[in-house]
Amino acid sequence: MHELQVSALRPKTQTVSVYARHSAKCGKKNDPRWKRCKCLKYLYLLRDGKNKTISAKTRSWEKAEGQAQEIRDSWDPVKQKLRELGELQQAKELGEVTITYALDRWLATVKTDSDSGNEHTHSKYQTAAKQIGAWARGSQLVRLSQITPDVLDRWKGAWSPKAKHPDNRIGKTTAGRRLEKVKGFLHYCVKMRWIITNPAMDLKAIKPDESVTLPLLSGRYEKVIAATYEYDEYARRASDKFGADMRAIIELMRWTGLRIGDALLCARSRIVGNKFTLRTRKGGTPLTVILPDHVVAVLADLPSRPDVHHDYFFWSGKSKYKSLTGRWQRKLHRLNDHLSLVDYQGKPMTFHSHQLRDTFAVNQLLNGTSMEDLSQMLSHSSVKITEKYYSPWVPERQTALEQKMTEALLKMGASVSL
Repeated sequence: MHELQVSALRPKTQTVSVYARHSAKCGKKNDPRWKRCKCLKYLYLLRDGKNKTISAKTRSWEKAEGQAQEIRDSWDPVKQKLRELGELQQAKELGEVTITYALDRWLATVKTDSDSGNEHTHSKYQTAAKQIGAWARGSQLVRLSQITPDVLDRWKGAWSPKAKHPDNRIGKTTAGRRLEKVKGFLHYCVKMRWIITNPAMDLKAIKPDESVTLPLLSGRYEKVIAATYEYDEYARRASDKFGADMRAIIELMRWTGLRIGDALLCARSRIVGNKFTLRTRKGGTPLTVILPDHVVAVLADLPSRPDVHHDYFFWSGKSKYKSLTGRWQRKLHRLNDHLSLVDYQGKPMTFHSHQLRDTFAVNQLLNGTSMEDLSQMLSHSSVKITEKYYSPWVPERQTALEQKMTEALLKMGASVSL
């Protein structure tokens, strides 16, 4: 490859270096480049003006340097291109399809078949493709035929919250979603007749972590609202005061049950009187919600901001959906600095935005709304999903269960004082 072309491909500012984080007792604690001690080794990463430090999870300088070289190679577009060319040549000689080529085709098909406006959904597939590709390279797998049930099962077995490799450090819910994407990719490869059978077909599905419904009842919601005022009091600059915006988002979600992304994309033109009509981001379901007067007033009184488009309440009209929701989730999470909430067992509880949706749902049930109607209000695809999360909060059902339990205890000769 021509020298000028090579230099054009390589980024200008990037480096990965190893250093030792010495203990207080180490005789070389003032020399981070000392290689021979048994202190923990770390990696310093600098790329395109952004830097971070990560633990190499080893006390060996040689092993840490090996990790650093892997990262350098993954960043080098020249080496990546040469590797891809080598893979394609090898596959051509063997008459097989490479994993890299198959992933690219799969992503292109997913993008074509799915809703072109749903960037968030497509980004999930892109992330899955990167994870599958990284795993294949790390396992020295080039061709699709090398992906066997055995290697897939070993990869799946490495997924856990405390996994040694950072890419495998995930919980059950994320692991379940990853496995679904892996199965989907390999099913696509079978459909394209690149492989005969799906090697992931017999892998057992991973059940997600149990979700706990924590509505903000018994004064908890009022404490969250109060925290938005404290947030502004502690803000150093006027431009950092987002209390009014937070209250508007919180009130909108609590009184409509909307997911945070749908609330943040609320357009002014979509509110007519007290009706807010939208199409949900998840599933694209048409939905109409009724806003209480005080929520309409809170939205109308929002201060104008230079980074918010005049047609919306919270969105610039340009930023991506994922970055918009992530930014506001982080802001709302900071309210915990001004909160001391406890759950229904008296344990400390962290506030997060989905609790507002839970608060809406549980309040609806406590005031007599049927499970079927609530399911439509929440735009769930099935009433079974609604029942899974909220059936324990149905007063009539809970009362009936308590009565049956009491009767059974009495038949067994136990006394019950209610």
